[in-house]
Amino acid sequence: MMMLRKLRLLFLLIAVISVTSCDEKGTDVKTVDTAPASIITVNYPLYYFTQQLAGDLATVILPVPAGTDPAQWNPQLEDVLRMQQAELIILNGAGYSTWLDKVSLSPHKLVNSSLDAKDQWISLDGQTTHSHGPGAEHSHSGYAFTTWMDMTLARQQASAIARALIKRWPAQQQAIVLRETRLLETLTELDIGYQQLAVDLAGKNLIYSHPVYQYFERRYQLAGESLHWEPGEMPSEKQWRYLQNRVAGKSDSLFIWEDEPSAAIAERMAAMGLASVVIRPAANTSSKDWLGEQQANLKRLRELTF
Repeated sequence: MMMLRKLRLLFLLIAVISVTSCDEKGTDVKTVDTAPASIITVNYPLYYFTQQLAGDLATVILPVPAGTDPAQWNPQLEDVLRMQQAELIILNGAGYSTWLDKVSLSPHKLVNSSLDAKDQWISLDGQTTHSHGPGAEHSHSGYAFTTWMDMTLARQQASAIARALIKRWPAQQQAIVLRETRLLETLTELDIGYQQLAVDLAGKNLIYSHPVYQYFERRYQLAGESLHWEPGEMPSEKQWRYLQNRVAGKSDSLFIWEDEPSAAIAERMAAMGLASVVIRPAANTSSKDWLGEQQANLKRLRELTF
């Protein structure tokens, strides 16, 4: 009996030491998850809006790799897992994220930032097949999706994000509303800037490098023809002939690029006497934040000479 009692005491001592050791190392005891909350966004403007609105409430993530068009991006398994763990997933709407119906995500996390403006979405009638650089051929159908290039729609998208943040963090409503006010003021300033510069471009023979300016054209009354020219891909001779005929005899023509064209393209366009300017929708990550890209657009437009 004495031996049995000693063995029991020994086992009890070993158990206590084991529990104490695990508790000190933090390996086998239940720990509190201190990972910061995360919010996933699907393009650069939404990333900027959400960062400005969320402050330090969450880490805002744009999972699209640099150099990849977010509208053509498809999430990998690790991206989907990260979305499933996120607090919110901020979507652009207007058919922007075509991968959405192929992944399993809680609908309670999804925030369609342009849903309130659905009656202002622009339908695409044609389905012209083309490619973006080395990417596979595809066609645009359904709705135009660069909604944020109309700054009044960008304001609505920002407010939709603010409401989602307040719903998730109601105790932070006052701070979020304050940040929303500042962001909306910034977007209004951009809108006024584009409206003022649009006056000088009214009536010009405008040619857009790609059909991504529909909301910009409508808001600022700058209708033009959209081609399918990529800034880093030399157009065919047939495309050059078409452009030459399109601007022949018109000294007020302006070619609007999504990004800086290659030197060879720029030189050939200059030899035609055709003015050009870069107006970046800035859907992709860049060296500037989204606001900086819009301000650079305005600066280039101010410097235009015909």
